[in-house]
Amino acid sequence: MGVRSFALWYTDKNKGEKKPVIKKEAEVHINLWNNSLTGKDKISYIDLGIFLKDIKDIEYIKFFIPAKKDQITIEDLIERIKDSKGQLLNAIFNEDYETIYGGQAKKTLVKCSKKGEQIINMKFSPSLEAEMSIFYKKQGKSNDRQDFYLYELSSETQIDKIELDGGTIVRLNLNEINIEDGLTSYYFRIRCKINGKVEFIKDQVKDVSFFNSFFTKIEIIDFRLNDIRSCKKNIKEKYENQRNFNIKKVHYLVLRNAQDEVIYFGDLKSRILEVDLWKDYFKNDFQKQDVIAYHIKQINKKNDENKKSFTNLIRFKYENTNWTRLIFSALIIIFINFISSGIYDFFKK
Repeated sequence: MGVRSFALWYTDKNKGEKKPVIKKEAEVHINLWNNSLTGKDKISYIDLGIFLKDIKDIEYIKFFIPAKKDQITIEDLIERIKDSKGQLLNAIFNEDYETIYGGQAKKTLVKCSKKGEQIINMKFSPSLEAEMSIFYKKQGKSNDRQDFYLYELSSETQIDKIELDGGTIVRLNLNEINIEDGLTSYYFRIRCKINGKVEFIKDQVKDVSFFNSFFTKIEIIDFRLNDIRSCKKNIKEKYENQRNFNIKKVHYLVLRNAQDEVIYFGDLKSRILEVDLWKDYFKNDFQKQDVIAYHIKQINKKNDENKKSFTNLIRFKYENTNWTRLIFSALIIIFINFISSGIYDFFKK
């Protein structure tokens, strides 16, 4: 069995120093989709977004992908998010933000606005104003996230790949980041394009009937993050001997064509992606059809700091047709008819 689990950890700059280990808090965003082809023609995409409350003393963020190095290409996505003038950022975090472009090329300051302020600041009576304030707090409308930076990683100097145990470690180098203003909260986002077969996506025959199974497939996506027991020895050792994030939230989105039928047991939210909003983000990495995003969320409680892993299995039934398959099936039908006709004529004589 091949390696299936992704893994996320970091190394710090204070190697060898005896300091109390305080795990860095992280919020992880995963988008996953593929082109629904099989074998060497399959292309899978993983978008990794990671929000860190404090990047101070972090040397590298390390992301293990269960695929070979020559299968993978990496692209930073922050420029695409910036180009949307804050709209994509609001969609990703489900919050209201204001982006401020300063003199630093790689950094974009994100200012957090508090929802409800405009309404509360209108000319209401003091009692009604207090009631409105309480209402918004109860509804969770007030944004308690602090300001942070979007940071664009250089593909030449800050992103590299190391092959290990049949998979690949993607290293994000944070050494170049200068924290001169005291703001240590940062958001990074990359796209990992994987060419060819992967262990975490499997195709399954749907039906005993030849023709049904020939045109209809069930795809199983077995996504695991930090399921270290399913990793090989060297990855386990690196993960366990280096720093692990205290992952507070995982937002996992699986993107599919609207025609595909989802098979899932559990809490699942879905929505159709707005084409105009997301087209520049995906560009040519997704088909032109309507896209449905299936959202699975995991929130780890404050007293559950050892919760490091996330696992999810979801299946999709989809039509697997193309001209080659149609022609091949037509030839089979003609051949079967020819044989049937020959047998009939033989017994008729």
